Amino acid sequence: MSSHTGDAGPVEVEPMPGYLDLISRASTVMLGAWRDCSSCGLELSKRTLLDNAYITWTEIALFFFCAFLWTQVRRGLTESLFQPLARWCMLLPKDAAKMPESAWKLVFYTMSWSYSTYLLFFSSYSFFHDPPSVFYSKRYNSSVHNISRP
Repeated sequence: MSSHTGDAGPVEVEPMPGYLDLISRASTVMLGAWRDCSSCGLELSKRTLLDNAYITWTEIALFFFCAFLWTQVRRGLTESLFQPLARWCMLLPKDAAKMPESAWKLVFYTMSWSYSTYLLFFSSYSFFHDPPSVFYSKRYNSSVHNISRP
């Protein structure tokens, strides 16, 4: 069984590039873009962040506290629940070493999925249906959503 496309000859396929070729092409393109963009860079990123993000020191401290707390919860669950469960199931040492990581992923993704489902279906947040609304200020957001429509 042969396939005939109507062309005069076979089509040559370009060989798959190697990692070295990928890195050299990508770095050439990135350096060219960097040179062409005189107003881009760290200064523009910093200015954009300062103009659009309102992050306080309290929020930064809360972020690091939550990261620490989340790490301690994971450590506690691993030591008190996941490792004993792996021993109780009599897993092979190789599988028992991987089991706490997999169990943590199950817990984390179940919590994330459940929270996202709650926000999407059971709350009044509009950012799933109107993603730019995340960036509106509270004053603007309330005035936009209180507009009476005919």
